[in-house]
Amino acid sequence: MTELVDDVRKRFDVVIFDCPPMLPVTDAAVVAARADGTLLVVRARRTTSAQVTAAVRALHAVNATLLGCVLNMVARSGPDALPRYDTYFPSQPPARRARWWRMSHEPLGVSA
Repeated sequence: MTELVDDVRKRFDVVIFDCPPMLPVTDAAVVAARADGTLLVVRARRTTSAQVTAAVRALHAVNATLLGCVLNMVARSGPDALPRYDTYFPSQPPARRARWWRMSHEPLGVSA
């Protein structure tokens, strides 16, 4: 694994490794130890806080650099939807969208 990471690091500017879940297997921890940074992906309403804590501890145990956490598979509507999460999506009429959303979706050099 070390040789693979070193080889791709020489050949490419950015390399992303998509690894299996942290807790059942150790592959992700091994890769995280060699990577410049790690994003922890957790599933909304499925991954427990104890599992997140265990995964973070496993990353710290191998001296991995934890860059952040991604909350995945968030319900936009229905009984499992998180409050106000739907406002981050472009389902609102353009006049009601937040200014930051409009700016992030405009061509460069054009402002509203």
